[in-house]
This record gives sequence, C-alpha cells and structure tokens, in this order.
Amino acid sequence: MEGIKFFNFAIPIETYKKLKARSNRTGKPISEMLREAIEIVLKTRNGNPTTTKG
Repeated sequence: MEGIKFFNFAIPIETYKKLKARSNRTGKPISEMLREAIEIVLKTRNGNPTTTKG
C-alpha cells in the first residue's frame, strides 16, 4: 500500500462553492475529486510546464 501525505491549502470561496455544488450533484467527496484532478494533471502534462492548454 502506498503512503499518503495530508496537507491543507487555501482556495477561493467561489472555487469551493463550485466544488461543493459538484460534490452534491455527484455524491463524490471534494477530496476525492481533487485527488483525481491532481492525477489527471500529472498524467497529461508529462512534465511540461504549467499551461492552460494541458
């Protein structure tokens, strides 16, 4: 089993509201959505610098 690291970070309230609304619609916790989003970014960027194009 992989180890895990817990951490906290701040996000704009509007971003939180959008995440909360999606969480309510899907039944998926915000934390799970964020973990999935991070994995997608890491897999699709292939070590490239941050861009808005992926």
